[in-house]
Amino acid sequence: MKLYWFESVLACLVFFSGCRDNPDPEIPAGKIIGYVKLVELNGNRPENKQGIKVSIQHTADHSFTDSTGKYEINDIEPGNVNIIFEKDSFGTSELFRIENPGGYFPVIPPEVYLYKIPEISLTEISISNDEKYIYIKGNVSPTDRWWAEGFFNDSANVAINHFDYYGETGTRKNTLPEDFFFEIPMTDTPIRKAPFHAGQTIYGIFYFRNPFEGTVIFDPDSNMSYYTSRGKKSAIVQYTVQ
Repeated sequence: MKLYWFESVLACLVFFSGCRDNPDPEIPAGKIIGYVKLVELNGNRPENKQGIKVSIQHTADHSFTDSTGKYEINDIEPGNVNIIFEKDSFGTSELFRIENPGGYFPVIPPEVYLYKIPEISLTEISISNDEKYIYIKGNVSPTDRWWAEGFFNDSANVAINHFDYYGETGTRKNTLPEDFFFEIPMTDTPIRKAPFHAGQTIYGIFYFRNPFEGTVIFDPDSNMSYYTSRGKKSAIVQYTVQ
């Protein structure tokens, strides 16, 4: 009887020892499958979406879309990933913190749009003011459609993350003379004080973007929002308010 009890205890020790020597198997690498669409400056969406590069940030893992815009990236280590989408002459977009649990079922992220970057420049600009508004008028290089953002500050280091006033203007139709137009209020309102007053020197920069990109991308890592189709910023303009 004692011998039987001893053999039972010995068998249990051997069993649990074997369990410690054979840990749980690793979670298999995962895969991500999704789609990307392109948007031209006139709002058209090309049928052929081949060649868009899709990559996993901080890794060498990447793929290219086929003609339908489909991409597939395999053997991705489990964990949250950022996915980058890029194509020449189109903006770069990103999906942040996509959960990849690994395993045999693919992750399918939201559909992504890449917008054509406009190649537009200001050909002429004039600034004036009266008691109510500062008026900024100008012409742009010939193009069918455009949209512009203006950032204004009372210092020369005006930037997209350093400004006192922001405005937008543009057209989704054919460009007309002096379509480039901003009004900056010079009087206080019940909900906002006027950003600038007589005697101040203001500085402004302008960005052109695809007029059909209406939603900003929020980057939780930098805590900033941005449009993917913003082109190069203009030269800084300055004006002393009369």
